[in-house]
Amino acid sequence: MGKHIGVLAFPFASHPLTLLGLVRRLASAAPDAKFSFFSTANSNSFLFSARSPGGVLGNLKPYDVPDGVPVGHVLSGNPAEGDGLFLKEAPANFKRAMEVAVAETGGRLAAW
Repeated sequence: MGKHIGVLAFPFASHPLTLLGLVRRLASAAPDAKFSFFSTANSNSFLFSARSPGGVLGNLKPYDVPDGVPVGHVLSGNPAEGDGLFLKEAPANFKRAMEVAVAETGGRLAAW
């Protein structure tokens, strides 16, 4: 197996869409490399849907990271609340998702 590159996306505003566009270009240019794209389930669902431009690449796989919102918690409507909850839990949640990707591929992961 070639390189395994993990990309951690901040799942708000246009950040993940812009980043995914770059990652798709890199994945096309480096077909021997494996790319793992980490973001929330909602973000990945939109980004990797049939409506999303760019198509499917065999060496690019999305991994869902929890959004940090506790089960049963109702967001207040203030966007900063969701951002804060995500950021509070992000280090541990990204770590767990990266461990899953490493276990599935059997190779080390270089993240950026």
